[in-house]
Amino acid sequence: MIEIIFAGGWMMIPILACSVISLTIIVERFFFFNNRKLLDQSWVIPIWQEIRQKGRHSIRKDALKQMKKRGVMGNFVYSLLSIKTREKMEQLLDYESYQLESLMKEHLYMLGTISVLSPLLGLLGTVIGIIDVFNDLSLNLTDLDPGQLSSGISVALITTAAGLIVAIPSTFFHRYFIHKSSVMLYSFLHQSNLLIDAISEDGEIEKS
Repeated sequence: MIEIIFAGGWMMIPILACSVISLTIIVERFFFFNNRKLLDQSWVIPIWQEIRQKGRHSIRKDALKQMKKRGVMGNFVYSLLSIKTREKMEQLLDYESYQLESLMKEHLYMLGTISVLSPLLGLLGTVIGIIDVFNDLSLNLTDLDPGQLSSGISVALITTAAGLIVAIPSTFFHRYFIHKSSVMLYSFLHQSNLLIDAISEDGEIEKS
């Protein structure tokens, strides 16, 4: 394996760097999206039902304190219950949804860039390798060896293969994490709007 990497030439260096960065991002985002404490929203519906039935002031103080420990959604609900106007609630929702989207899509632009850049680096390495092969052959036209030509081209193709090996999983996980971000953001917005409507119907907010 090491011999193959060295055979690919200096263009393997940026491709290997892309592979390390890509793997790091994939592992970090995988653990992020599986952090139930940070992104859990399953507890919101019971809170929504209680607000609709009894009003916002029915939420106990100990429950409010626990909300602050429930990640992004918990901090939002905690802040929401202290706001007196619907306009400010919607402003808070816009701000929190932007923060959540930025948090979930952190490093994904880099992952997407690597998925596009890696095969291009591999192709460039192959083109440079083939140019070198034909330059060497042009100096030895009297002693042309087809085996040498095929060997040189196969070595040049190593960078293309390496670039694709990096790009394929990078593209897959980039699309996967983008989809997961969209689903979670939609869920956050949907449940947040339900809470805002419930608090508004409660009749305990001021007119903006």
